Amino acid sequence: MRIVQVCYGWTPRKTARNGGELRYWQDLASLVALGHEVHLVVCQAISGTEALEPDVERLPATITYVRAPDKAMTRLDAWRALLPGEASLRLHLRYPGQLRPLVADIVRRLQPDMVWANWLATMALLPAGLPTVYAHQDFLYKVLTVRAATQLRRDHWRDRWRTRWLRRAELALCAAADHVVCVSDSERAQLATIGRRCTYIPIVGPTIAGSSAPTANGPRVFFFGTWASTAMRSGARHFREVVWPTFGKREPPVEWHQVGTPEPQESADWRWVEQRFVCHGFVDDLGGVFRIGDACLVPYTEDTGFRTKFVTAAAHGLVNIGYDTAFRCAPEFTPGMDCLVATTPAELVAMLHEYANDRGLRRRLGAASRALYEAAFSFEAQLPKYERALLGAVATGATAVGKWLHL
Repeated sequence: MRIVQVCYGWTPRKTARNGGELRYWQDLASLVALGHEVHLVVCQAISGTEALEPDVERLPATITYVRAPDKAMTRLDAWRALLPGEASLRLHLRYPGQLRPLVADIVRRLQPDMVWANWLATMALLPAGLPTVYAHQDFLYKVLTVRAATQLRRDHWRDRWRTRWLRRAELALCAAADHVVCVSDSERAQLATIGRRCTYIPIVGPTIAGSSAPTANGPRVFFFGTWASTAMRSGARHFREVVWPTFGKREPPVEWHQVGTPEPQESADWRWVEQRFVCHGFVDDLGGVFRIGDACLVPYTEDTGFRTKFVTAAAHGLVNIGYDTAFRCAPEFTPGMDCLVATTPAELVAMLHEYANDRGLRRRLGAASRALYEAAFSFEAQLPKYERALLGAVATGATAVGKWLHL
């Protein structure tokens, strides 16, 4: 099939700085690997991200950049977002409406069999009349709720109303697609309740070769991931304020480590981590730091983050340890078999002690985590899911994507 893939903000990157860039690359590379003719359209590329990586340039796909003047949000826009309609999306996503005719012209010129839409704003810009797959990554209304709680912002009635209409608009956009691909299985289940055909495909990126590093001797627990993300900041706040005090005088006998781009802003949580953790910062070759049987700490009480980290940790034989709510995004994991899952802070503390004091458990879970990665999370393992999503969209037929606001 001839497919137009529409991205927003970033170009696809194999060596990505965030999950969005990596998902764009994974979708593009998968569609090409399945033998489809792909034409990439990048809207409003962030300055400094326009250049393609050599790995992306080698893919047999064309690329078109589209840009319209950025629109500054006014106080009137903020008040309009208190009402139903597109205003709530425009306020939070900041996409210019002038992009619509530009994207429509490209689609008409290419005459594709299907459109593959990455990120929410692209769904709001598409013309009607073509089968559409929406590659859903996050519900923004959920992310904003977690972010506000982490930043300890006062819950104002205006924010509640804007979030209400944002949720409605996001679900309407999802309902306008012929098929939805979700990076989280819990959100796949949520979208299935509004009658959309959905496929769960995790963000995995390129297949990571097995590690030749030895099994870790002593217990090491890692905070892993870019710090400037809502999920990481929320997890760190919970660990510092709730889990750590639960240790009391019995801190688990582990080495605490941090890997990932540090916090760019001054924060009490980051200062606390710097004082207690060995901070490695950004590491290009994770295989040089991680050992089979190390632990990836996931003290996150939502299902909106840590998805890519689950997969990358498993690739290196790390044991993911966290709350059951966070694991809802990835049903491939089995508690006690390849990960450790808690329901309360007290249980999380008990599991950290169990992990620290049982070398055999660390070795067994680490090996099982890597085996799970090879079976479920390789790039090649996702290709049949992509093909099913495409066939599902074709079977559904083209819905009126351009009329999503009337749903």
